Amino acid sequence: MNRHVILPIIISLLALLFLDPLHILMDNTVVMILLGGLLLAVGLYSFFILTDRVRDEREIMVRGFADRVACFLGMIIVAGGIAKYLVFGQMVPTVLIIILVVMVSGKALAQWYACKYF
Repeated sequence: MNRHVILPIIISLLALLFLDPLHILMDNTVVMILLGGLLLAVGLYSFFILTDRVRDEREIMVRGFADRVACFLGMIIVAGGIAKYLVFGQMVPTVLIIILVVMVSGKALAQWYACKYF
């Protein structure tokens, strides 16, 4: 298995631990250690994604497809979260709005930059 499989699994497992299914995260020290591990894993994965070089057209297509699917799923989940709050008549958390705006504007800016400079 390579880093494109191992790191997302590690990130997912560390993020799921913050749901605290076994009630083991009572201690603030454990939470901070897990948070540090999560930030380190996300940083490593981001570094590998940004420095990864493609060797042929197939890899370009695979990367583009993966990027589109990830962006689409992220926006659908955040928009679904916003819809859930609105359907139940609750106030939408500001963080959901910020996440959606950053995702959409980040995608648009990256598209603009790539079209202009590549």
